[in-house]
Amino acid sequence: MKIRVKELREGFNPYKVERKGSIGDPPEFADLSGDLVIEKCGTTLRVKGSLNFTALQDCSRCLNDFECSVSQPLELFYRTGKLEDSLVGKEAELTSDDLNVIAYKGNELDIWPDIREAMMLAMPMKPLCSEDCRGICPTCGKDLNIGECRCGQGSMDPRWEGLLNLSEKKPVSKKKK
Repeated sequence: MKIRVKELREGFNPYKVERKGSIGDPPEFADLSGDLVIEKCGTTLRVKGSLNFTALQDCSRCLNDFECSVSQPLELFYRTGKLEDSLVGKEAELTSDDLNVIAYKGNELDIWPDIREAMMLAMPMKPLCSEDCRGICPTCGKDLNIGECRCGQGSMDPRWEGLLNLSEKKPVSKKKK
């Protein structure tokens, strides 16, 4: 997704993002669409809008594949790299605004790496196929969403049996004189 910076007029420029089918980058994304507005002000570009896409994920509880639809707002700032080039090898203090600006060179700007990064950051850290996913049995690995397992889940690890003995003892009450 390359933007020809010279062809942009000053002010607001609509930009449509669309990729049908599998995008092929892990994690597997598909059906990317979005309406963006590119605001050009001198050598600074502001890309703002919303991205909609589908991602194929693995559930972190049951390990099954599932598709999730994601809608992610996007706002990116670009500036030509001339200022940064003049600071090479010199010490300079950066403001928080400087950290949010991406430098670019030339007359073409490839926004795909930044869009892909925004898509990656929109993904949940612990993806779940559903909120009530029961996961897998820790002993036999059976998917508990399909049914209960019969692996002897009731048996206890012998290392914990000592704690059961503690809970069976009754506390000693002190008598007042």
